[in-house]
Amino acid sequence: MKATENPSIAKPAVDLATVFSRETIVTIPPYAQKSEVLASLVKSLARAEWFPWENAAGIVHALLERERYGTTGLGKGLALPHLRCREIGDFVGAIGVAPNGIDFHSLDGLPTRLIILLLSPFDQRAKHTEVMGRLATLLSDKTLQYSVQLPRSPEALFRFLGF
Repeated sequence: MKATENPSIAKPAVDLATVFSRETIVTIPPYAQKSEVLASLVKSLARAEWFPWENAAGIVHALLERERYGTTGLGKGLALPHLRCREIGDFVGAIGVAPNGIDFHSLDGLPTRLIILLLSPFDQRAKHTEVMGRLATLLSDKTLQYSVQLPRSPEALFRFLGF
């Protein structure tokens, strides 16, 4: 019996391939501000019809408020903004790729090249924590960190992430 067939091995509660899609990959222009990046990522999700357009401004505002309490710019070219919100019915995400790097106020002060936004239903704290842990593990991969440092197209990074 393969490990994937073993019923005692728990499958992840949320499949990252259902959270991220090619239509929510955004190229971030040089010199974009954090607020512009977050707005662009949220708008990509509204365009993909994950939530109504009228909710986008409120979600951006909540993300910016969350950033006031501590940056989600992890360093090494990576940022992981995230939010649990009532406007979201399912886990959704968008990916921002800044080939030249932007100032996302990261912990190490280096330019950020990959921004992975995660929005989660407000009432699913445990699953949110699980997905955040899986993304943090993925982002701690040294190969990914190296790959992010090189100018890459959004499509190439999406393939590399394997979503």
